[in-house]
Amino acid sequence: MIQILRALVPSVSWSAVPVAALLLAACQTNPPTKGKVEGGIYSSPDGNYTMPIPLGGEFGRRIMDDARDLQGKEGFVSILNDFGEVRSVEYTELPAAERERFAGGELPGLLEWFYRDGVVGLKSQKFPGMRSLHDEALESEDGPAHFGIAFVPGGSALVGANVLGLPSNEHKDSLRAFLVFARDGFAYNLGCTYSEDALKPDLALTPARIERYKGSLVAMRSSMRFPPPH
Repeated sequence: MIQILRALVPSVSWSAVPVAALLLAACQTNPPTKGKVEGGIYSSPDGNYTMPIPLGGEFGRRIMDDARDLQGKEGFVSILNDFGEVRSVEYTELPAAERERFAGGELPGLLEWFYRDGVVGLKSQKFPGMRSLHDEALESEDGPAHFGIAFVPGGSALVGANVLGLPSNEHKDSLRAFLVFARDGFAYNLGCTYSEDALKPDLALTPARIERYKGSLVAMRSSMRFPPPH
């Protein structure tokens, strides 16, 4: 959600994650967060959403986030563990002049463009060879969304070992699922990676695997709470 979206949406950084060796955490403690973490609930620094913290804490769960206000409010949070599992939320405030478009009949087409060009197209500049393996429009009681699964070369939070058995600088390949939607003047991009996708990504997407990703992200969206619009 950066350059390709600048005409419609301010920039948002790719969710940053720490380097971890295979099945070995590089960092065992959480860095300070800009958002609020209390009672198992994460609150965005900008107050635009709250969410139950996904992933259990028994495998070195870490939470990293950031937020800024340049051409509008924007930020991200990444929740990850020692096995390369990731759940993430990116958000960016829509320009006032474009909010009606994202709230009207154009929304499904905008969300498809948002995923293909603003997520996969843009992130492929940082991860050459990144490509979408599957995407589709979704409609649920929470409203329209666009869902996709992408192969991300070098996109895992895990790194391989060098000839000495020590962590190298080369990140493992990974799969990541995305769900993009708009709510109350913000565009959101949810992300999901399972441990097997970070350790040995399988590009053969069966219907069952697609539904697993989809179910995780739809449930994650449904767990989010948003304040009443101003």
